[in-house]
Amino acid sequence: MKTMRVAATIPIYTLRMTLLLPNKLQAMGIPRLVDVSNVTDTRSLRLSHAVQRVMFWAEAGRHAYKDDGIEWDQKPQLEVIANRPYIFFVRWRNVTLLNGNFVL
Repeated sequence: MKTMRVAATIPIYTLRMTLLLPNKLQAMGIPRLVDVSNVTDTRSLRLSHAVQRVMFWAEAGRHAYKDDGIEWDQKPQLEVIANRPYIFFVRWRNVTLLNGNFVL
């Protein structure tokens, strides 16, 4: 396997995704953000799970990356075109960071 820059071209959709924070942060090696063992009074503080619900609205235009913070510095080595996508997964080092679906 090798590292490669890939650009994905998708139709204009609304992206709806859910991120389950504690398990993802722990899998990424950042367990201190969800660890409350060092807090003196933990009776009222417990993080069993946290859900971040995210929605992006696509902006018309070939280089409209500013709405979701994506910027391409170099030309991608591979371009993937998805005509009618439905679900997606974003993975980092065998950890699924985000999953979601495309909504019209």
